[in-house]
Amino acid sequence: MNCIDCNRPSTQFHPYMLCTYCWTERYSTQLVGGVHIPFKVLLKEVLKRKDLWYKEGESVEEWYDRCAKWGKKGYETTIGKVKGQETTAMGKGLPDN
Repeated sequence: MNCIDCNRPSTQFHPYMLCTYCWTERYSTQLVGGVHIPFKVLLKEVLKRKDLWYKEGESVEEWYDRCAKWGKKGYETTIGKVKGQETTAMGKGLPDN
């Protein structure tokens, strides 16, 4: 079964046969301050505030690399990576027994 908008394979069957992309375009919103904002609009604003939005003249690969570097940096500091120790989801090394 295919998407009624673009003819790609459907992944969403209610309320219409839609692919993931077309469903997101039609229905994906976030409730912010009592207002429903389209997900992609909110995502763009958040990325702009973090200086992670696409920059003029930047290739898609360069943009991806910059975002990946930022994400990895944040992940490592969040879990409290300690050289030579395993870490838990809470960011603490395993206790010595």
